[in-house]
Amino acid sequence: MQRNKNALQTLHHDNLFCKLRSASWALLRVSRTIAEKKAEGNGNNSIELPAAIKNLITGSDFWVIAKTNRYKKLIREGHLRDLLELANIALTKNNPANWFAKVCSVKAWERTLDFLKKLYLVRKETEAVLSRIGKGVEKLVYKHAWAGKSVERYAIAAQKIGKDR
Repeated sequence: MQRNKNALQTLHHDNLFCKLRSASWALLRVSRTIAEKKAEGNGNNSIELPAAIKNLITGSDFWVIAKTNRYKKLIREGHLRDLLELANIALTKNNPANWFAKVCSVKAWERTLDFLKKLYLVRKETEAVLSRIGKGVEKLVYKHAWAGKSVERYAIAAQKIGKDR
């Protein structure tokens, strides 16, 4: 009798184990389908390039697709603001599309990020200086700030001289 009872308990445990395993597989299937639906909804194809960037994509169909994919990748990595800034700078160049493609290339991207970091720093420094000494000398201040000169120190000195006169 004891032997039959142990056999029934083993069967009961095995049956519970099978039910738990099938339930876990069902849960895994449901979670995968939910994840796949979310991925389809947020798919990489949903990224739209801004018009400022689209206008700078030239070349054959192959290059248009390649550049579009490159820029979408950069947007996914969080560089949309940087790309728009580069697009604005590209408009001041002789050949904007070529310059933009060159600075956004894989080979030059780290250097471009360093350039943008310096550009943002120069703009911040220039705004601080222009708030001290006033408008009218923007180009001169930008030129000296880009060259790495301590324009803020000169602005403080100019502010003191203006008060002492």
